[in-house]
Amino acid sequence: MFKKLGLKYRTRRASKKRADQIDYLSKSSKKVGVVTSNEIYKSSDFKVFIKSLTSKGMDTDILVFNDTNQSPESQNIQCSKQDYNWSGKIKSPVVNNFIKTPFDFLFSVNTSSILHIENILALSKAKCRIGATTQEENKYLDFIIKVKENSSIDKLTTSMLHYTEIQY
Repeated sequence: MFKKLGLKYRTRRASKKRADQIDYLSKSSKKVGVVTSNEIYKSSDFKVFIKSLTSKGMDTDILVFNDTNQSPESQNIQCSKQDYNWSGKIKSPVVNNFIKTPFDFLFSVNTSSILHIENILALSKAKCRIGATTQEENKYLDFIIKVKENSSIDKLTTSMLHYTEIQY
């Protein structure tokens, strides 16, 4: 209980501190981060999204939030509930390094709300955080794509690529 309350508090506090904005003068984006859940990571639509980013010459880092106790199947950065202490602070140095990376874009590829991923988005030093929301307001994203709850990942990733195309 304290862990969830602490996590919510840290997430709200981090979103209020955010002051940096995307640099519109840069003509191309080089570093891209992607945050997603383990279920979405396994989907073929997600793999197509990652291939399209890497084919455009993007240096892509992927953080996968694993909510289950299954062993990780990916070679990417893994995050789970065990990476948080009792007050909601992130213990993992690998996840903290991901958060401190100044990505040009940080994509949140999720169609449902996950508190741990929202915390990572709020703390991130990315210049522009892009994701989907089913709520009316999401303070943790700079660019919001409105989708229906549990809609297709393909529609979400296609929209993300479409709206960020001017930066490539």
